[in-house]
Amino acid sequence: MIDPRTSRFDVAVIGGGVAGIACAAELAEADQRVALIEQRPTLGGRVHSHRDSMTGDMIDNGPHLMVGGYFATRSLLRRLGTSSLVRFQPRLEIAMCDEDGETVFRHRRLPRELGLAAGLAGMRGISWRDVWRTRDLLRSARDESREKLDAMSCEVWFDRLGIPESVRRLFLNPICLSALNDVPARASAALFANVLARTFSDRGTDGLGFITVPQTDLFEGAIQNLVEQAGGEVMLGKRAKQVLFHGERAVWVQFADGREITAQHVVVAVPHRAVPDLFDEQHRGALDSGILESLGSAPIVNIHLWLNRPVLERPLLGLIGRPTQFVLGLDHIWTEPSRHHRVIGIISGPTGHAEKSHAELIDQMMEDLRACLPEAWGAEVVRSLVVKERAATFLPCPGLLMRRPGTRSPWPNVWWAGDWTASGFPATIEGAALSGSEAARAILSVTH
Repeated sequence: MIDPRTSRFDVAVIGGGVAGIACAAELAEADQRVALIEQRPTLGGRVHSHRDSMTGDMIDNGPHLMVGGYFATRSLLRRLGTSSLVRFQPRLEIAMCDEDGETVFRHRRLPRELGLAAGLAGMRGISWRDVWRTRDLLRSARDESREKLDAMSCEVWFDRLGIPESVRRLFLNPICLSALNDVPARASAALFANVLARTFSDRGTDGLGFITVPQTDLFEGAIQNLVEQAGGEVMLGKRAKQVLFHGERAVWVQFADGREITAQHVVVAVPHRAVPDLFDEQHRGALDSGILESLGSAPIVNIHLWLNRPVLERPLLGLIGRPTQFVLGLDHIWTEPSRHHRVIGIISGPTGHAEKSHAELIDQMMEDLRACLPEAWGAEVVRSLVVKERAATFLPCPGLLMRRPGTRSPWPNVWWAGDWTASGFPATIEGAALSGSEAARAILSVTH
């Protein structure tokens, strides 16, 4: 192991989430000596896993889905050699369910607008007239000014386009809440437009991507090998306390135990709310604290149930009009079997459910399953676990997209990375991977 008291690195990357991993991977591939620093014992940030002490099964802190248009994420996984651990649908298929039964959106391999139209037309409760009234959605998502769209909520955008209630209820509202972590009335139209444009782009022809292993397995081992081959080190369980400067340039990263490493460049790839803590009072004054505070935070609640019998016939099901918005069936996703039938309920956004007790949330999920799935009536809960990420994402409010910071910081050799930067995306794995890649390329542009 490299001695951090005397070590010199080309780049110190603070934060071992997806943004930090993407940045470190691209730099290491370019033969840069990287220190990837993570205070937790595992990598992945919000995309990590741990073992359940009672069952021995692995638990994802929060399940993540991908879409075919997640180009930066897929590039990262190819670089790490783990892309085979994500199984993509051959075409986008999303099943939704309510008390009247199931309806499925199946994307057709047709030009953008026609593919969306055909998929909507196949859903119960959406008429051809409703499909016709949705005709301008993708054109607007693709072509309209992002500054203009960021001045309005998704709800206002839908109103302006004349999107009918059936399309909103059965398709757009659930997808918006899942992707942006807030309801259409409070979420930026520009952010959702970027999601739709990427999902239904001509390049992103695959459907949803399901991670078939515990999420940590996507990164750990693979990123260590890549970084170490270039002479760097992945430092787990090491908390970076402060970035230290000589003049206007960052020179050292100081750890909580007082030790230091030196680096030519420093990438800050931590959550936005943790950025100010890495700088002393003098340098903190140069930060745009206004935007960091305005980004705020929103929770996601994940309810893990082990059941005595299967209740889902699909890997993913949306529950229309229920507090539990989506349910994942790990029987259909993970390659490693469990002794029981595992389902994960997802409650996104500031809905107030993060304040409820674990027992209330488990009861609510079972009520939601039974309201939509007859199979759930005979199911018994063998084991349960609730994971509350109280600050899972930033708030996707209108007016923030154009204010989010880019890769450059106020100092010439300090760079920002994270899903909160100006990637154009909401707080997704793709926004994080894209920001890490952009930070790496910015550094390489000034060092080569």
